[in-house]
Amino acid sequence: EDLHTIREVLAAQHVKLWVIDPITSIIDGNTNKRDDVRRALDPLARLAHDLDIAIIGIAHFNKGGGYSSDKLSGSHAFRDAVRSMLLIAKDDKNGDCVLTVDKSNYSTASGMSFSYALSSVKIQDDDGEAMEVPTITDFMKSERSVDEVINANVQRAERVPSENAGTDDADSWLVEYLNEYGPTPFATIAADAANCSPSYTKDQLRAARKRLGGRVTKTRDPAHTGRGQSYIWALDPDH
Repeated sequence: EDLHTIREVLAAQHVKLWVIDPITSIIDGNTNKRDDVRRALDPLARLAHDLDIAIIGIAHFNKGGGYSSDKLSGSHAFRDAVRSMLLIAKDDKNGDCVLTVDKSNYSTASGMSFSYALSSVKIQDDDGEAMEVPTITDFMKSERSVDEVINANVQRAERVPSENAGTDDADSWLVEYLNEYGPTPFATIAADAANCSPSYTKDQLRAARKRLGGRVTKTRDPAHTGRGQSYIWALDPDH
C-alpha cells in the first residue's frame, strides 16, 4: 500500500540499496505460505527492476539445530521467491562469522562458503559527527558451512558445562529457581543465573530446558513492550 510513496522517495534520493529488517514484518498473511510471500515480494521485485536497485530482506533463524535453509522463518517460501539467499552464522567458539551462498541465480557461487571477522572503524557522518561502524576483515573461502557452525554451536551449548558446573547442576538449578520464584521472564532468569556461583549462560539454560522436556514451559510475556519478544518460563504443574 505504501510502495507508490516509497518509490518516489527512492527515486528522488537516488537510492541504490534498500534493506528491510526483518522482511517478515511486511508480510500480511502466513509467512509459511508461498502465495502470501509472493504477494508481498513480487511488487518489491518489480520496483527493484524499474529503479535498477537492490533490495535486501533480512530474516532470522529459528532456534536449535538442523539445516539452516529449513530454519528460516517462512520455510522455503522466501527461498523460492528471492534471486539470491546468503546464510550467515557466528561461531560461538572463536567469534568468526561464516557465510554460505545458499542460492544464487546470478552467479556460480551457490554452495560456496566464506569466513570473515567483524571489527569497528571510526568515521564521520555527513554532519561531521564521529561514529563507529562495523567493517569486515579477513574475508576468505571456508571449508565450513553455516549448517556446521549452527549445529556445532547447539552441541557445544548442550554438552559443555559452565566453568564449575555440569549439566545436571544446570538442570537442578533451573528447577529449583522456578519452584521458588514461579513463572519468570527468561531475561530475569538469565541475569540471576549469570550472577550466581557457579554461573550459567543463556545457552546452558536453554539446553537445560530442552533436557527437562515438558517440565519447563515457555510462553510469550503479555506484559512485554518494545522491540523483540520476551518469554515466560515456568514449571508445568501437570508434568
